[in-house]
Amino acid sequence: MKRLAILIVSLVLMGGCFWGGSPRRSTLNPRPAISSFSGVLLVLSGRREGATGYIEFDGVRQQGAVGSNCWHEPEAMQCADYAPEVMVPRSYLDVPQGTVLRLQTDATRVDALIGALTRDRGRTQIVNPDSLGVRADGDLAIIDLPVGFYTLNAHGIWPLGEAPLYFGIRVT
Repeated sequence: MKRLAILIVSLVLMGGCFWGGSPRRSTLNPRPAISSFSGVLLVLSGRREGATGYIEFDGVRQQGAVGSNCWHEPEAMQCADYAPEVMVPRSYLDVPQGTVLRLQTDATRVDALIGALTRDRGRTQIVNPDSLGVRADGDLAIIDLPVGFYTLNAHGIWPLGEAPLYFGIRVT
């Protein structure tokens, strides 16, 4: 009888390992957004096809422009080089001064900078960029800049490669 009890307990424990183990989160997609968050949501994702991302605030979403990057394919590495004008936003997301930004990502590391754009001697660059200090999924920052137009540069690093994404933010 003791052997039967041990056999039943063993089968129950092993069953969880083989048939009902805990589900694993995909490493290629970030967690779903928390619906109660009311600030700016910055979402960055590394997929097999490359990096993608968007920012969202108050129901308005803006896709990011991908900059120069390198991405691993199954049997090769693909690199793309873009002109600096990719940093110039085609549109701007209106965000009140002092709004909280939350990073949602599957990247292993993110460096996010925000600054005004300038064009000097034919070169487009971000002037006096401020680090937002968000580096990992769930990190928060406050957008505490003077009223104006800015470019947010979020550079993500994933196991498949790395890429910067650019977004336009107008602080109101």
